[in-house]
Formats: sequence, C-alpha cells, structure tokens
Amino acid sequence: MAWLEEMPSVQTQGEILAEAKENLKDAFQLAVAYLRDQAQSNASKSSVREPFEVVL
Repeated sequence: MAWLEEMPSVQTQGEILAEAKENLKDAFQLAVAYLRDQAQSNASKSSVREPFEVVL
C-alpha cells in the first residue's frame, strides 16, 4: 500500500514497490485532475485561468 503524505486521500497499492510507485503517480494525476475540475466548476465566470503543469 502507498499514499502521499501531503495528500493522504491519494492512496494505491501494488504487488511490488515499483508497481505501487507507478500506481501512486497515476493516482496523484487523477486527484489533481479531479481538483482542477472542481475548481473550474466552482469558479466565477470572470475568473482568469492560467495553465500550470508539473512534470514528475
């Protein structure tokens, strides 16, 4: 089992450590996409969006 200390709700698992790490990257990307979608739906029409990308 693996999770991010900074985002405890991002959890996953794998048969071996390498698999758990890869799955954790996927889980993190899904969590960020979900948070981005939530922010977009809650933003006002006059909000200005600027793209921000993190490369891991």
